[in-house]
Amino acid sequence: MKERGFTLLEVLIATVLTVIILGAIYSTLSMTERARSAKGEGLTTLEEARRSLESLTMEVESIVHDKDDPSTGFTLRDFDIEGLPLSEVSFTTLSNPGNIPLRVSYLPEMDGDGLILRKILTAPEGDGHTYRVEMLRHLKQFRLEVLERDQKVPVWETGRNGSLPKELIITIGIEYNGREIRLERKVKPRITS
Repeated sequence: MKERGFTLLEVLIATVLTVIILGAIYSTLSMTERARSAKGEGLTTLEEARRSLESLTMEVESIVHDKDDPSTGFTLRDFDIEGLPLSEVSFTTLSNPGNIPLRVSYLPEMDGDGLILRKILTAPEGDGHTYRVEMLRHLKQFRLEVLERDQKVPVWETGRNGSLPKELIITIGIEYNGREIRLERKVKPRITS
């Protein structure tokens, strides 16, 4: 009885077909992983934007102003970077575990990767250290506007206006999957001056 095996040609054809199939599978898995990674980065940016908006909301709701203490109060100014209208805001808040007055500022700045949002924290009393925290990358818009008599006011200072704003609109815009997403919220300070 004659044993029959595979010829060299059959082995070569099988090997080439296996390499082609494995290459196609690897290519598909690689593209899927890159898409998942890019989507995950975008979702992380969106989550950071939501957390930044939530943090700013809680802090604005707890703004304090003592007319006899110039280190307290609320200051809002508008400016632009490369044609983008932005806001810088600074205020004293009690939104921390010890209800200690804390000076908080939010400042959009250019960085090597584009526009970022920084949060600057300063304790008015105590050690006096300033802490700078990067809150958000891929920033496209950061605006705060005071609602005053159905008008949007981009500038406010408690020393000049004599009081805290009654209501604010916070807008944060980020780049998400190649397009701009805006998160917006109306906020009312709960502690009056």
